Amino acid sequence: MRLFTLLVSALFAAVGIWMIIDGDSTGWFVAGFFGLCLLVAVFEPWLPKPQVACEYRLVITEEDVACEHPKRPRMECYTSKVKLLGLLGLTCAMVSVSYFCTTLPGLTPRVVGWMGVGFFGLGFIALPVMFFRAAPQVVINDEGIEDRRLKIGVIRWEDIRSLSIGSVHSAKFLCVEVADPERYSSRLPRWSRWLAALNEALGFPALTIGFSGLSPGLNEAWAYLQARDSMNRALHPERYASEPRAPLEPESRFVVRLSDSEVVCERPDGKVERVGWADLQKVEVVTTGDGPFAPDVFWVLHGTDGGCAVPQGATGDSQLLERLQTLPGFDNHAFIEAMSSTSDRRFLCWKRTA
Repeated sequence: MRLFTLLVSALFAAVGIWMIIDGDSTGWFVAGFFGLCLLVAVFEPWLPKPQVACEYRLVITEEDVACEHPKRPRMECYTSKVKLLGLLGLTCAMVSVSYFCTTLPGLTPRVVGWMGVGFFGLGFIALPVMFFRAAPQVVINDEGIEDRRLKIGVIRWEDIRSLSIGSVHSAKFLCVEVADPERYSSRLPRWSRWLAALNEALGFPALTIGFSGLSPGLNEAWAYLQARDSMNRALHPERYASEPRAPLEPESRFVVRLSDSEVVCERPDGKVERVGWADLQKVEVVTTGDGPFAPDVFWVLHGTDGGCAVPQGATGDSQLLERLQTLPGFDNHAFIEAMSSTSDRRFLCWKRTA
């Protein structure tokens, strides 16, 4: 390519010079442009070049498909204006109800009412402040998890023992259990330490992260954390050899049993579903938007008379996947696409041909 550029540039530069000699002023443009191209082609080997390399690494195991990049995208959760407006409306409603209680006869409803006005009234101070925050409030990256509202810095991955979803009534939050809770609790502002103590009294870790009013929310953050865990286990199995993956609930209560003639799924309610390999007509992966707090990925095996539905995470599902992938024409691309779906969709992975 460099030789071609040299020859063409030299030829047209010569044509430009001939045009100048012939009295055509356009020759200055032709000679100047292609002369510059000729200089670039001559000195190209010594010119600085950008470093171009493929830094992605794809790893495929029996359980996971993972792709690693040295600078993996991080998740940033920002204040959601829409969610905050909804919380502001809820605050107005709760303050109104609390104030109404203050007008009722009797000391108890009045005391409770004024306490409610004071507590929920704090929302009129906190929510406007949160509304104008432009920076991300929760950041999850290769260093760890940082909730900038807690003002304790990054909770590093090497300090995290486990992550789980906690809930009090309808409010859900991320529970972060660390090896040395005091190390992080001591960094909390004074007014936040009693909340950490209350968390522990309720049976939760001292550090919890709420996603109310944030976008992406808890669902997306939990899906990101699960994908990150799966990727790390696939890329670095030696680090997790003594740390088996925790069983999913309630998915692990479904038990899959395979034989040479059929696949059987025993459900937690005692019901048994089965389909024979000879009777199997098609295999689908069905995904829903119910995760991460409910099963959201299912294998659906269709037979001529009935079928079998198995949630991902069921006991024995890895052996089922291994067996299904031996079916002639099994579509692994559809399976991989299904693993990234978070909505209500169906993916056809295999269909019996006539």
